[in-house]
Amino acid sequence: MPDNPRAHNDLGLVYRGLGRLDAAAAAFQKAIELEPTFIRARNLGMVLAESGKYPEAVQALTRSIDMRPAQYRAWGLLAGVYANQHADPAKIKETYLKAIALAADLLKETPRDEYLLADVGGYQAALGNEEEGARLLAQAAALAPDVPEVLYQVAVGYELLHRRDEALRWLAKSRAGGYPADAIARNPQLTALRADPRYGSIVSTR
Repeated sequence: MPDNPRAHNDLGLVYRGLGRLDAAAAAFQKAIELEPTFIRARNLGMVLAESGKYPEAVQALTRSIDMRPAQYRAWGLLAGVYANQHADPAKIKETYLKAIALAADLLKETPRDEYLLADVGGYQAALGNEEEGARLLAQAAALAPDVPEVLYQVAVGYELLHRRDEALRWLAKSRAGGYPADAIARNPQLTALRADPRYGSIVSTR
């Protein structure tokens, strides 16, 4: 079934998990061509951002938001791209605040959603809101002590809060659970952390 958009989207997710970001982007693009949806456009924007292709990521995420304006995660991803582009701080802040506002009702409905808590905790951390960010990150880690992707987001959030010991702690747990080292290596938000003398031993690349 070469024209099955769902299969191409799922293949993109598998390629992303393998660190094959160009192949993932191509699969998501094929899925969008066959049947455009906001999730597929968001997936494309996500892997383009992870590849450092920020202008293309902005286009894909903006398209996703145009299709479904109320989805908090696309706004959060877009804010992260703006931050990595060193865009106007006011623009970055406004976009993070939009993501937080859109996630507020979801947090009330599903207060124990570890992915949601890690996302919003990271947004608060990016804005420098230490108390709220740390509270949400701690909740996410407590709810998902064995979920590598959640623990990775928690680690990034703590690094944004300049809490290096906590960042390294959760990064090590994420790696122990199988989170890919190459994904850590290409995240610009962790540049300073990777220069820490403890990084090599705590986050093994083997």
